[in-house]
Amino acid sequence: MPTGSEDICEGVVRLVSCLCGRDDVAPDTGLMQRGFLDSLNLVRLVMELENSFGVRIPRESVTAANFASGRTIANLIEYLLNRGAAQ
Repeated sequence: MPTGSEDICEGVVRLVSCLCGRDDVAPDTGLMQRGFLDSLNLVRLVMELENSFGVRIPRESVTAANFASGRTIANLIEYLLNRGAAQ
């Protein structure tokens, strides 16, 4: 399980790339804006993030702002890990 900010961000980008079948995802790529995340992929991504990082992502945290890019998702994961939202 990645623990540093950059490691978390890299892990998130890898998950998104794999999920979407894209190799052009960067930390600041607009995931919803560019159409990489639709509602089904968002649900899949949340499940993968929870499994990969050992956190529970509350439903109220699944927002367009938190899932705008790999970096914003990594920030959410880091926040949840620091807050102790481990599964």
